[in-house]
Amino acid sequence: MHPLLIGLAVALNLVSAVLFYLSAPRQQWASQALPAKPARWAASLALAAALLLWLSQAQVATALFAVLTLTMILFAVLPYLAAWRTLRRAR
Repeated sequence: MHPLLIGLAVALNLVSAVLFYLSAPRQQWASQALPAKPARWAASLALAAALLLWLSQAQVATALFAVLTLTMILFAVLPYLAAWRTLRRAR
């Protein structure tokens, strides 16, 4: 496994999750959500690219597990980070 490609796959996965989050109408990071269609297309392409990078470095089951697990963790953490940021601003 090449660490640079794995790092790029993780970064693309992060970009994908952030774009999906920012395109949601109830996101709390920006004053208004990104335009849904272009942001979700870009997020989907980033997620597909992350999967392709993982597939170049690992077997199919491992690549799918890595992408889906990382996406699930990011989807759970991003709203908490936004809430934490809001609380820090309120102080």
